[in-house]
Amino acid sequence: MSKAKKRNIETTKLFRNYLVQLCLRAVLLSVAVVLWFTRPDLLEIRGIASNPSSHAFAIVLFVFLTLDFSTKLTTRSKIAIGSMKQYKHFQIPTTRTAGKGADELFDYFRSLAASGGERHAQMHFHPIEAAREALSELRGQLRQGGADAMAAAKQTLRDVDVLRLLPFSDDDLDVSQEIRSSFRKRRLNEVAGVIVAWILLNACIAMALYILGMLDERACVGWTCLYFVFDMVCVVFWCPLQLLFMRNRCCTTCQIFNWDAIMAVTPLMFAPCWYSAVLVALALVVLLRWEISAFIYPERFFEETNASLSCANCRDKLCKLREPIFESLAPTSKRGDIK
Repeated sequence: MSKAKKRNIETTKLFRNYLVQLCLRAVLLSVAVVLWFTRPDLLEIRGIASNPSSHAFAIVLFVFLTLDFSTKLTTRSKIAIGSMKQYKHFQIPTTRTAGKGADELFDYFRSLAASGGERHAQMHFHPIEAAREALSELRGQLRQGGADAMAAAKQTLRDVDVLRLLPFSDDDLDVSQEIRSSFRKRRLNEVAGVIVAWILLNACIAMALYILGMLDERACVGWTCLYFVFDMVCVVFWCPLQLLFMRNRCCTTCQIFNWDAIMAVTPLMFAPCWYSAVLVALALVVLLRWEISAFIYPERFFEETNASLSCANCRDKLCKLREPIFESLAPTSKRGDIK
């Protein structure tokens, strides 16, 4: 079986969930386009409280955006490690953080596993809950036997992130201030171009709409729907920001994964009202939480110091479609080691 075929078959539950989200967002955009030509008044976001029935689409969009942004504010959300890497619980030590050789590090992992320790006291325990549930299902399938038992075992071992259950000490996750400073500079180099490009892009679009006399709340709602869809396109298919600016390997190592919230609602900044203010405020909370974590603990955002971000430990497998597309456009550049 070819590598491409293997990617298409062995998809994860998270990947399929993201495909469903992409379809739902595409439906929202399609409805917005139809309303733009038939009933543009239904795209208005002011006066919702006084007449909610005539603002049904705006209310549905508000709910979708709010739920999506809220998932980024809790470690119990079942979303990609690209978003969750900001939290300590999702960091796995490497030879650089633990100060051990590869063999010593594996021996360390084995000793922690043998001790039976779990991270109950320090962190949320939802990965443990998920692991227990998966292993319980596996036991039931193995008891039943049959040709599918081995396939079920392989699937479970692939999906259960055993390493995150181990009680790593803080010392094994920490790095020096010198390394943190180096990571901060690397990160700034990756995201600086994105910031400039995003500001210029939206300024140009807003200016064009203003000149055409179309910069109103209706256009901003449709514009937001377009960004909301394109966000998931970047995750599932292809991300131009990765290709043109960041040159990162995949979404797992993306330095701006949680910027999608503020990016999605950028158009609403040109249509000030309570509706846009609430969504922009929530998106800013997501952004600030991400950036504060990235500044204080940049080691969580790089593969060299967080083994969760390595291909070997990846449980998301969101690159099924993105990797072959991206490689056909430009080979992924190799990141240099810290000097």
